[in-house]
Amino acid sequence: MKRISWAAVFAGVILAMVIQLLLSLLGTGIGMSTVDPLQGETPGASALGLGAGI
Repeated sequence: MKRISWAAVFAGVILAMVIQLLLSLLGTGIGMSTVDPLQGETPGASALGLGAGI
């Protein structure tokens, strides 16, 4: 009788990596949306707070 299903372990690792990648892309997208390259300024505290809240 098998105690560990290695297929399930590898599937869990791959799923965790995919979720990490998607959350990283979401965070990058939210962060990049607070920066306006035409103004040449860094975002203020209110924009960062809004991005963190979302």
